[in-house]
Amino acid sequence: IMKLKKFLKTSLILALGTNALAQTKNPLDFLNSREDPTITPHIINGVVARPTEFPFMAALYPPNANPVWHQFCGGTLIAPNKILTAAHCVNDKTTSDIEVVVGRSTLSESDGEIRSIKGIAVHPLYDDQILTNDVAVLTLSEEITNIAPIPVVSDQDLEYWKPGSKYGTIVGWGQTEPKLKVYPDNLRKATIPIVNDTTCKNTMGIMFDTSTMICGGIKSSSQADIDGVGPCYGD
Repeated sequence: IMKLKKFLKTSLILALGTNALAQTKNPLDFLNSREDPTITPHIINGVVARPTEFPFMAALYPPNANPVWHQFCGGTLIAPNKILTAAHCVNDKTTSDIEVVVGRSTLSESDGEIRSIKGIAVHPLYDDQILTNDVAVLTLSEEITNIAPIPVVSDQDLEYWKPGSKYGTIVGWGQTEPKLKVYPDNLRKATIPIVNDTTCKNTMGIMFDTSTMICGGIKSSSQADIDGVGPCYGD
């Protein structure tokens, strides 16, 4: 458990490439705000991150493709040649299927460092049905030279994901419309409260594994789910 959780940053900045984000200064303001409770839950929009706010963020996309249209997951630079991402993002892919750009906040720009992939390590206990141990590490063809990796947590940092008054920051190029697959060009961020394991387990059932996941978001007032970011799948 500790080995898996060491992949999470101490401030709980989660590299989410496919989840949408919330546009709110106080996450609790989002409670009761859903207009259509039948929509699959997402946290929509978020606010645009400053260009250099999350330099360790990585965008995954097919080689030689335009990441504006083809970015499919996010990741986090955790060592000069290592990207942490979600297993479900890469479990069905080979190294020739993925290219990575690190340090590019706006996907349509040309900044950042682009690398090919020479290795994919998926957690050996990853379950693609219920997404337990949903974590993978990509080995880059060359080290990232001008961007510092994000620190990873130690066993002494459990305080950072305790529920209650604790909040996490989610970051990504996720969906910005509840009914349409609209994705932003600019990296976005949002702040969400950490939810206790019991609440999330009651909501998510077998989809939430208390030994390998943390939970964040706002519980909907209209249906039994957590809006947007439930278990931390890591993408």
